[in-house]
Amino acid sequence: MFSLLRLATSLTMDQFAWSKKEALYYMGLVMSAGAVIACATFLAIGPLCKRFPERKVLLWGGFFLMVVGRILYIPWGSAPAVIAWSGSEINTTSSDNLTSQFNNLTEPLGCPPSQEWCFYTPAMTITQFLVGYVFTALGYPIGVTLIQTIFSKILGPRPQGVWMGIMTGAGCLSRVMGPIFVSYIYTHLGTIWTFSITGAMLVACMIWLQLVDKKLVVIDSPVSSAQRKDREEALQMKLIQEERTIIIHEQEDTLLKNENDTALQKFS
Repeated sequence: MFSLLRLATSLTMDQFAWSKKEALYYMGLVMSAGAVIACATFLAIGPLCKRFPERKVLLWGGFFLMVVGRILYIPWGSAPAVIAWSGSEINTTSSDNLTSQFNNLTEPLGCPPSQEWCFYTPAMTITQFLVGYVFTALGYPIGVTLIQTIFSKILGPRPQGVWMGIMTGAGCLSRVMGPIFVSYIYTHLGTIWTFSITGAMLVACMIWLQLVDKKLVVIDSPVSSAQRKDREEALQMKLIQEERTIIIHEQEDTLLKNENDTALQKFS
């Protein structure tokens, strides 16, 4: 998700021949809509997990939707992207490209000629970009939330802070290295390779989750069972002590009443 956000502005400028101003404006709208979708998805996680096992929601609601999003980003069209020729290198292969370049002489629009794949790789369509973004905005919140939830439950009585810190640190490292890797692949190999590789990585994660599915089922460990037994025994002892205290108080009250009765009889 973070790799996609890092790449989104450059991707739209290359594929749709948008200016920097247009790319920032339209991506702001798209990301705002994606944030609303993500918030709605967060609210739906609870009801979904009550109806289906958490690991299944993670697999098919999180990873699978993101895989679909990556597949949708693989270009559908047949025509290559508009090439951002500069100066005297204006491309005259199409009237639309010619008009676009003459109207924006100060800022060549389109895919840079330095990226060789721009000449032969089909361009993305705005429709597939938006639909793919919606699938990603739906799958990412589910994946992030349930990965942490399931991992925390599997840890059980183990030190939560240490292991959750390790997982969070690994996530931060991926947020640093992921955009660098994706940007390098995109610049040198293009959209097909970029989204094929990231999609394949997600598919590999899905396969791995399916293989370890039984290990993701949270079962009470012997330590937790022993702790529960100790708590139950302590509770029983506390109840017994409270009952003894009540009996002692009742006996004292009875004894005091008898003494009072005896004193009244002597006085009378």
